[in-house]
Amino acid sequence: MKNNIFILGIFFLLFVFRIYGQIEVNVDERLEQKVSARLERELYGFRIQLAFDSDKQQVDIVRMNFLNKFPELETYITFEAPNFNLKAGNFRTQIEAELIKEKMVLQFPLNNIIKEKINLPSIN
Repeated sequence: MKNNIFILGIFFLLFVFRIYGQIEVNVDERLEQKVSARLERELYGFRIQLAFDSDKQQVDIVRMNFLNKFPELETYITFEAPNFNLKAGNFRTQIEAELIKEKMVLQFPLNNIIKEKINLPSIN
């Protein structure tokens, strides 16, 4: 008998939580606009341009060489007619980019720092 009452009580509680457990959140429209505006902002920083060429295979070769030496940096290939551009990094400041540039100047002597829209740097 006690087991039946206990089981009935559990079902009753589950039923009550099912009905009243739904929460409705009303957000002020002004707050929602500010949050969405902040998310839409673009983050500008610096990348290091490593190579550019009209032959994508040549750019891919440079990219593979770069990733073998600097696997921690992200690389990006973009096409700006008539060239494919290989860029690396998501640096928030020019000083960060300069420090990495110094480390790679012997292997990639034609590197150049460019200010552009970047992704948020990954946190390791």
